Amino acid sequence: MLRSCASRGEGIGPVQKERLTFKCVSKRARANGKTLVSSQELSRTVGGVLEEAFTDVFVGADFDQPDVHIAVSLTSGMSLPLFYRGNGASVQGSWQVGAGGLHPSVAWAVAKSLEIQAGDIILDPMCGHGNVLIEAGLNWSSCELIGCDINPLQIEAAANNVRRSNLLSRMTLLVADAGYCIPLRPQSVDKVCVDLPFGKIHGTVEENQSLYPRIFLEMARVVRCNGQAVVLTNANNEHIVRACLASVCEGGLEANREPDALEGAWAVTSRFSFMLFTKMRARVYLLQRTEKTALPPLERVLARSRRAIAALSAHDVARKRKYNGEEGWAIGKPTLFVSKLDGKVLGRLPWDTGNGSWAHQWTLERASMVPFPNPVVSPPG
Repeated sequence: MLRSCASRGEGIGPVQKERLTFKCVSKRARANGKTLVSSQELSRTVGGVLEEAFTDVFVGADFDQPDVHIAVSLTSGMSLPLFYRGNGASVQGSWQVGAGGLHPSVAWAVAKSLEIQAGDIILDPMCGHGNVLIEAGLNWSSCELIGCDINPLQIEAAANNVRRSNLLSRMTLLVADAGYCIPLRPQSVDKVCVDLPFGKIHGTVEENQSLYPRIFLEMARVVRCNGQAVVLTNANNEHIVRACLASVCEGGLEANREPDALEGAWAVTSRFSFMLFTKMRARVYLLQRTEKTALPPLERVLARSRRAIAALSAHDVARKRKYNGEEGWAIGKPTLFVSKLDGKVLGRLPWDTGNGSWAHQWTLERASMVPFPNPVVSPPG
């Protein structure tokens, strides 16, 4: 049966009685007929059946600007999620205005890693266009959402997306500098998801050396004990994350071991690497807030993280000089060693079944957002 729902959010508007154009695309798992039928054949067959069965709804196919996007997903069964485009909407779904922020499937993957429970309060301290929070809200209806961003234009874009996704009643958006102060009470949030700036489109890697420690400290302040955080960044910032969350040891002596820059506020439970946009090596860190309630002052966090970053960078230089066979490669090599991050290195995120790409799994799980005014029923027979 084809499922439909009422118009969602300002900017979409109700569908008029005139018939709609559509585009049908297909994806299949290899174990479910990938070698037996092509995507084009499957799309043409399903599209033809829909056009014939629902002559009062569909006028025909339009591959450039269709009113409705039909995604046929064939795995162990078949599903037909329908996405209404609307004016100005992107191909990713009816809520997203323009192409800003993460692809919705990546945003969904980040949100899913939080293991959201009923009643959870979810914070994104650098929410941008709100993509991660919106996917969390659409797929987990029992959570409350809070988004912060230092840029009012980003908050305005997020608000537009939130209206279109019909999440205004569950979303709070704030203009705030999360690196300075998240405007929330201590231990008032259950979980945090954040796409940290990579230093490409926003900021620089050098600026991140002070920004990341600030963000981790503020996140630790507002998240309850045993709460969770999912952090997304890229490989260029791996040293900075490690400098914030790994312990250090002076002279390689266990007796000289010191805590991490945040003094044990976060425990790294696991890490995952993947290619983002097919060309950028990204990192996902799954963190758990420990029961440590007393947090170090910002000045101490910044000093310790900078010291660890300098040691990691200097060790990299010495390693390259040694590899190149340079004499005196160990001159200037620091005596401070930064430990490796705790937590499992994952081949895939804990929830990932491996049944297709994230985009494929997202398509299968996400709710339909087709604003038909009346339910569409299956044809007789």
